[in-house]
Amino acid sequence: IIDAQKLRQRFYGEWQDSFQDIIMHDVDLSGIDLHGTWIHPVNMSGAYFSNVKFRDANLSRVDFNRSSFIGCDFRGANLEGANLEGAELICTDFRGASLEAAGTYYVRCIGVNFQGANAS
Repeated sequence: IIDAQKLRQRFYGEWQDSFQDIIMHDVDLSGIDLHGTWIHPVNMSGAYFSNVKFRDANLSRVDFNRSSFIGCDFRGANLEGANLEGAELICTDFRGASLEAAGTYYVRCIGVNFQGANAS
């Protein structure tokens, strides 16, 4: 289990590209910049997020493969090129989010709001 401050310290302190299988609950990551690159995507695969705010965050090219999101808020977030393949999205809000070129194969959605989201 990791909180927002520890996540920021690990990410910004030195290059950390793997947060695989982390668990976050009731954390506000609004506005955080955790973007990866095509060569070095940030690995958050298999992670579990509940009631996490990612509002206006830059999460482009983050690998969320097989991650779970329950009650999360991605309003206005940038998820361009992110990998959401095999993710579970339950009661999650993507209003106004950018999902251009995001990998969305086998995503399971229950009660997800994509209103105004930009996706290709």
